Amino acid sequence: MLNGTVIFLLLLNVIVLALPAQPGGQSAPHVQPTSAPILKTFADEQGRVQIIATSEWSSDPAAIPGSTIFIKHPAHDLGIVGFAEEKASVASSFPNLDSYGGALRDLLVKELQDGTQTSAVHLMVGGHPAVQSRIEASQDGTRFTFLHTVVDTPLTYYQIRAFTTAENFAIRQQELLDITASIQFPPRSK
Repeated sequence: MLNGTVIFLLLLNVIVLALPAQPGGQSAPHVQPTSAPILKTFADEQGRVQIIATSEWSSDPAAIPGSTIFIKHPAHDLGIVGFAEEKASVASSFPNLDSYGGALRDLLVKELQDGTQTSAVHLMVGGHPAVQSRIEASQDGTRFTFLHTVVDTPLTYYQIRAFTTAENFAIRQQELLDITASIQFPPRSK
């Protein structure tokens, strides 16, 4: 037993002596290499919607019933959920993107408590016309901010709700805008 202890102490001394000495007895600072975030593509089961986000995001398609796609970043309380509606099924009630987008915004504001919305702005998402508005409302005592986007593709309207807590929105707004802008709608095979 004593021989084993002596051998262990000798090996420990060799290891310690092999380490480079630091001036003033200070340890060397650990420098983390900086690297660009790793991007990941998330898609719905049919491959109709693709969202590009960093690899810290994860997909949870079953979390929101009726959704086409749902991704989340739990460490930052962020989520993006998408819903699809065939244009033919709503064309008689909502003949264009503005009317359909307005109805969806109004519905979301009514579903939540104390909701407010900004005027919609027109933009392009994935090469398709879209309208986008910011909605702030409460649900179960928590105030949320939604970046609400409706995209008009040839056959389908896509409603994209990018959201976080209202207090987190100022910090995460650009990330939500960037991810929403990255959304693609691959053509359907015939």
